Amino acid sequence: MLSPATLSLIISNFEEGVERNRAMGIWAAMGGFGMSLGLLLGGVLTSYIGWEATFFVNVPIAILTVVLAPIVLKESKTISETRHFDVAGTITVTAGLLLIVYFLIQSPVEGWLASRTLPFIVLGAISLFAFVIIERRSREPLMSFRLFRNRNLTGGALTAFLFSASFGTLYYFLTLYTQNVLHYSAIQSGLTFLPLTISAFLGARLINVMFAKIGVVGTIATGMGLGTVGFLLLTQLSATGSAWGFIPGTIIIGIGQGFVFTAMFIAGSTGVNSKEQGVASALITTGQQIGGVIGLAVIMAMISSGSGSNVSLEVMSPSELNQSIQTAFVVTAIVTLLGILVAFVMLKKGKVAAADNDC
Repeated sequence: MLSPATLSLIISNFEEGVERNRAMGIWAAMGGFGMSLGLLLGGVLTSYIGWEATFFVNVPIAILTVVLAPIVLKESKTISETRHFDVAGTITVTAGLLLIVYFLIQSPVEGWLASRTLPFIVLGAISLFAFVIIERRSREPLMSFRLFRNRNLTGGALTAFLFSASFGTLYYFLTLYTQNVLHYSAIQSGLTFLPLTISAFLGARLINVMFAKIGVVGTIATGMGLGTVGFLLLTQLSATGSAWGFIPGTIIIGIGQGFVFTAMFIAGSTGVNSKEQGVASALITTGQQIGGVIGLAVIMAMISSGSGSNVSLEVMSPSELNQSIQTAFVVTAIVTLLGILVAFVMLKKGKVAAADNDC
């Protein structure tokens, strides 16, 4: 709920074009900074207090947000004559996605056709089919399928899916590499993400210049291309290496991440009615969240297939784990290539006027 709401606030309060792009660039930069700061501070909390502290620390942050939101934020809700909530649609789509995600997570371990996992994909498919029927008949559907006629929204959601399936899985595998292969502490592991944070921040800052030069499509394709280069560099990781072996790759990936993360939301919101911006933001965010889960499940399945074993990565020897992580980065490089294809095929081409770079 939080991510689509923040996106809807930005989109509703800033006009489409350079003003919104600048706001989105700041939003994306702060999000990337917060993610990496969380990794670093999470390492500190885990090392000196315990892993439970990483959950407790969010409580005062959430309370502060609740207190400040009505003061600093401008309401963006639209006035409607009706107040209908699509309960049936919400239940069926949530159940369907949860069941399918559970199947994808458990199947690499239990088996894709195992009796303990197969029913979940069947029930998930039935739930999603029911959701489609409900939405077509609902007076006020949770999601209007008419929105998918907008190529930018559909392309933005697919880009978000592929973004999380590739860039989003980096943090998991790189953490495994630093802690289980290089045997870094939680704090040291968090510090190794700082170059990625700085480069992602730089990428988000350059977003308006990129839009003016090569447009949204070119920016997304460039970001995905940088991801391809960075992930291929990471396939050369060594079990006896150091942080200096992966920092060049993460810097390149970080710049690409800054380009794609910002541009995919801007692309997806283009041409969408202001009253439907919340739904559009939710669709892109859903694609992002599901992409990470499905991408990780596919990567794990390919690792298991290549090694001929369902052994958890956490219990592998450093050399075996290093080889598995190399396989993961090969897959993510391929996914970023698909992202380039989606950008050129699905998204409408066009340049955006340059904005001042004093954001």
